Amino acid sequence: MTGAFSNPQPVTVTGYTDEVMEPFISNDGNFLFFNNSNAVPAATNLHVAKRINATTFSYIRKLSVNTDGFMDAAPSLDRNNNMYFITTRSYNTDHKTIYRGIFANQNVISANPVDGLAIPLPGWLNMDAEISPDGNKLYFVVNQMGGPFGAPLFSFIKVGTRQADGSFVHDANSDTIMATLNAAGHNYAPSISGDGLEVYWTRASVPGSGPPVPGSVAQIYMARRASLSNAFGPATLVGAATGFVEGPTITADGLHLYYHQFNSLTSKYELRVLSR
Repeated sequence: MTGAFSNPQPVTVTGYTDEVMEPFISNDGNFLFFNNSNAVPAATNLHVAKRINATTFSYIRKLSVNTDGFMDAAPSLDRNNNMYFITTRSYNTDHKTIYRGIFANQNVISANPVDGLAIPLPGWLNMDAEISPDGNKLYFVVNQMGGPFGAPLFSFIKVGTRQADGSFVHDANSDTIMATLNAAGHNYAPSISGDGLEVYWTRASVPGSGPPVPGSVAQIYMARRASLSNAFGPATLVGAATGFVEGPTITADGLHLYYHQFNSLTSKYELRVLSR
């Protein structure tokens, strides 16, 4: 699916009044997963809502897989209902932040860490991960913390390949495949299209949690490739998403692009959608 996105619209989650960040639309289009604010001291949790139409969802619940006192965020789901998400629950003991559970009965159960991608060095962590629809590729972010305002020094997107035992390894061609994505700025929050030929992500000057740092810029970009074995082509700005915008997620049919946008009037992140 090609063509430009346009017509940004606000998205309502009825029955829910908190902030909406890091959205993900399930492959069947029926569910919206997201987290609330990731700013300290908020308790960042995973939530689920059911689709009414492209701009309206009905809130279901906070997922029971959340952990008190730790961040749980950035959900994604493959076609087999395996949910991947970021959590800091065991980072201090094993440096693992990518977990996998099972989405069943509108909840998530049996969450365990994903092996193979953690970097066992102080200040390094994996953040923002999206699983491919077939469950075989994980597009994830490597951060080295220690920048100003609590932001990372570096944020770049990698590709992991699933192994027979369910673990992932860094794809040998990851740096080549993702070179244009990581060519400038801080790059995070990847979203892969259903056919794997388009990728969307956030590129920022100074990423962080909470309200944007004064003078910082966050925009949504996309890139295409001709086949699954090719590297992605040039980065292209998704210009219809204006303001401080992050966390894109493309629907399986390629017709809608959801993302969160900072509203300076309310000082909250809100959900938006583009169409093509």
